[in-house]
Amino acid sequence: MNRIVIVLVLSFILSGCTGITKKFIRKPKEKAGQVIAPKSEYHLDPRMAYERHFVFAKVWIDEFRSSIDSKSRKRQRESVEQAIRNLEILNDYLPDDYPDKKAKLQGYVQKLRKIYSDLEELQRSRLPLTRIKNRIEELRRDFHREFLPSRQSEEFYKSLIIK
Repeated sequence: MNRIVIVLVLSFILSGCTGITKKFIRKPKEKAGQVIAPKSEYHLDPRMAYERHFVFAKVWIDEFRSSIDSKSRKRQRESVEQAIRNLEILNDYLPDDYPDKKAKLQGYVQKLRKIYSDLEELQRSRLPLTRIKNRIEELRRDFHREFLPSRQSEEFYKSLIIK
């Protein structure tokens, strides 16, 4: 009697609604078709673009200063590279009508590179890093004072070169 019950249960389980081959064979994956999205003409407002990269540069300079405490060289290198990149983008936005601002931005880029090279030398000798931190803070203050978006004129924003 037990054998008959076991055979019946197994036959119900194995038979089911579909065949065994369909139950245990995977279906081939369908290939996705190519999706073509329409190209949108998105123009960024010059004021917004300037403000965005100003904030990015300021944040990366702050990040560079805080990365000195963590002593993570990778974090320091990444933060100084991003700060320099955003300062150079800001410099690209400036037209030739503002040579003094272009020169100041290039000066900040050079100062950041110099601070980073000095930091590398100091870390090898294990000297205190307070002087480096003060130089970064001074650079950040000067940059903020000179390039703060609310201090720029409307003519300045109209003359920006946004790519």
